[in-house]
Amino acid sequence: MQTSELTIDQKKDYLDKFDSLADGISGTATALGGFNTLGLFAGQIKAVSLFVAVLYTLPVLAFGTALVFALFVKYPQWDMVPYTYEAFEAKKKSFYNRFLIFLIIGIILLFLAPLVYTARAIQSLI
Repeated sequence: MQTSELTIDQKKDYLDKFDSLADGISGTATALGGFNTLGLFAGQIKAVSLFVAVLYTLPVLAFGTALVFALFVKYPQWDMVPYTYEAFEAKKKSFYNRFLIFLIIGIILLFLAPLVYTARAIQSLI
């Protein structure tokens, strides 16, 4: 079904789905970023170099970026330019794709940081 065939209510429901996705991603990014930060502080992680320290905190940066893009999906009125429905839909999809990419990057980095931490311990045994 083409978007031109949708009624006004269907168009509104379709755009509301992006808002719901943004809410879910915001919660997920906030929780994962918080867990990572809590783990760094509670575990009293000490990095051996600046590169490793940056690697440990990169998930927080990625989750924060995902959160910002989710806010742009949820609150597009920050850009006060009036849009047609198709342009508005394309803009929401664009921000949705961006925050999903940063969430995926953050999750990958969240698993990579402990790997670097444990590899550092293995290296000291050799």
